[in-house]
Formats: sequence, C-alpha cells, structure tokens
Amino acid sequence: MGFAGLVQSPDERPWNRAPVPGGHPVPLPTLSIMISRTRLSQDYNTMNKLHAFFSLTALSLASVAQAQTAQVASLAPAPGQTVRNWAPAQPGSGYSVTNYIYDDGTSENAQKVWSGAGTWGVACWINGFDAPTGDVITKIDVAFGSALFPNNQPALGSVCNVGVWSDPNQDGSPLDAVLLTQMAGTVTILGDSFQTFTLTTPTIVTGKFFIGAWMACNHTPNEYPAAIDQTTPANGNQFICGSGGTAAAPAAFDPTNLAGAGLPPTPNTLGVYLVRAEGGGAAPVVYCTPKSTSNGCNPSIGFSGGSSATLGSGFNINGTNFINNKSCLLFYGTTGQSAVAFQGGILCVKTPIKRTGATLTGGNPPPNDCSGAPSIDFNAFTAAQPPGSLLQIPGTVVNTQWWGRDPGFAAPNNTQLSDALEFTVGP
Repeated sequence: MGFAGLVQSPDERPWNRAPVPGGHPVPLPTLSIMISRTRLSQDYNTMNKLHAFFSLTALSLASVAQAQTAQVASLAPAPGQTVRNWAPAQPGSGYSVTNYIYDDGTSENAQKVWSGAGTWGVACWINGFDAPTGDVITKIDVAFGSALFPNNQPALGSVCNVGVWSDPNQDGSPLDAVLLTQMAGTVTILGDSFQTFTLTTPTIVTGKFFIGAWMACNHTPNEYPAAIDQTTPANGNQFICGSGGTAAAPAAFDPTNLAGAGLPPTPNTLGVYLVRAEGGGAAPVVYCTPKSTSNGCNPSIGFSGGSSATLGSGFNINGTNFINNKSCLLFYGTTGQSAVAFQGGILCVKTPIKRTGATLTGGNPPPNDCSGAPSIDFNAFTAAQPPGSLLQIPGTVVNTQWWGRDPGFAAPNNTQLSDALEFTVGP
C-alpha cells in the first residue's frame, strides 16, 4: 500500500501501542494511520524513527481518528508480570453466574485517545455483549495497560471509571447507547491483571448491551490504558471513543452522550478489549394479573436496580396506579408462583407467605384517585433480616406482590392487589 503523503493530524485519535509479528504494521482499515517504526541499538544509544501518514475516507464521522503502531518489541511478557485467571467463585448453592468474556487473559496491544504528541486525552474502550433473556450485571473487570509495555501503563492511583450501557435499538452500535450505571475508582493494579469493580447498584440488562471503562491519558509518561488481546480476533463488538485535549489537560468526556464525543464510538478491529462482566442471573420478571380497585385503578408492580444479598440498598420494588393514601405492604415468598382466588382478586405468591412492614401508598391528597405509588428498598429489607434468612443467600428465587386497603369494597374483599414480581437474589 502506498502513502498519500503527510496529512494534518485531526483533533482526537486512538493510538495503538503494540508490536506486529514480523515488524509489519497492520493498519486499522477504517482509520487514518500514522506509522512509527523505531530501530534501537543494543546499548540504546541510537534511535531512528520513520513517520509516515496516509488517510482513508471510509469513515463518515465528524472527527476521523488516527492510529499508531508501536515500536517493534518482544512478544514475550515482561518479567514479573502475573495474569489472574478470572473465575468468580459461586456465591451460593444454585446461584448461576454468567461470565461475559472475549479475551484470553493476555494483551498484545493497547490504545489511547489524544489530540497529538504532547497532549492529554480521555479514552473510553467498550465491549458489546448479548443477554437474550436478560441478566443482572454485578461486577466489571478491567485490565489497565498492557503487560508488554510497562512503561506505557497508566499510573497507579489514576482516576478511572466503568459503566454499563443499554442498546436501545439493538443494532450493536453504542452510538445511541444509554448509560445505565457508572462507578468511579482508582487504578490499583496494572498490566494483564484484572481489577474488579463490584457495582454499587446491580444493573438489569436485556438483549444487547455494552460494558466499558474510561480514563484520562497522560502524555508524560505516554499512557495507553486500553489493553487489547490481539490473538482473539475482533468480532465487531469492540469500540473506542473519547476526547482529545491540550498539553495541560484533557477535554471533557460525557459517558451519557457517546455519539457527541470528540471521537465518537469507532470500531476497533485489532482485537478484543480486556474488559469483562459478571451477571448474577435472569432479570426480574413481572407476572400474574392485578385486581381492579373500586375506583377503577389497576395496581402494577415494578422495580429499579438489582437484588443483592450484601449491598444493603439499591433494589426498589415499586407500585403504581394504587388508590392514594392507603395502608399497604408487600407479600413475599420463596416457594414459587401462584394463581389462586384471593379477596376478589388473585394471590400470585405461593404459600407460605411472609410480609414486609406496613407503609402508605402515598400519592395526591384526597379525594381518592390512582396516584398511589408505594415503594420499598428490598435490599435494605434483606439486610435487616436475621442471619441465615433465605433472602441473604444468593440464588434464592423470590416472589413478591403488593397488597393494600380498598375501602370501596365490602369485607373481606376490601383490598387492592397488584400483579407480581419474581427475581433471583444476587451476590
């Protein structure tokens, strides 16, 4: 392939730092490429570099990226590097863990995003996955920097973030991704060892979704945080995006608007990122039929967040369309679903049944309408149970249903009943 000559550097570009077998650079097919090849003498006293640029026009993005192959180097891991085999322990009997992994545990490359030599940037690297029947993401594992390039790893203590995004139109592209949760931290381990982020709010995903990490890339030293496994071929689910910056600081990066980033999500064809996730089981399912109230409300159950046996908060079981300002509580059981006649409606939780403490449906001031919306944080309720409770054992399947007062019906049918929710307790 010939070179078209020098081209002006665009504002943001991902740079790849990796040796290529045989010393031949492999360009990203849809990006403008900057190739740098260095020949080092044995005593490191001489260094010659050749830079060449050529541009491609396949991308119709507002900011076209550039990539740089790394210096020729040994493919052997750096001495002293260790690789953690990622096999999460089963938290409890019957608990099902889904591992979302593409990589083989080792990297041969790494990327960054910046605006050119001597500038900062923010890199966001993403793997896309699929959970056809739904799942609850509880953990994200990230390898920061490549073990092959210890001098180009981010600094320990650097601020970093991880996130989970949904794919609203299920097309496999994060251009329209919706951020579901994010968690900030600091880099505590480098190279091909994985740092685990246990999400403070387990996150429900259904169908195609994305997990990723983002952090600033310093130019002194020259940091390449996004580790890539090149021996596992890219499968169309890897993307890099981010922002450039100046010599003093990176530009702002908004994880809620990936399409608006200085470098929008761009396919990475070099390999797969060392970013993984753990799912805690099937997403909660709404089932059964609610009882219409005396004034025509149809109480419904819903949820936000995800179940956890240990977090102590973050899983709200909600109700909507209840009669306002009435006493209510939540039925729950651990023996399965039911559908038997009960107080003029349907009891959706199989006996034996337990219940939470009483609360109010809330809503508008009188008169009666359908504005009632009770809610309980079931993780907090779980944490308050005596040790050994089934609610505190990951893998327990729980069924719940809202029950409340309805003075418009004669006893014993003077109640309102929602549909029901089934979920699995997460770790």
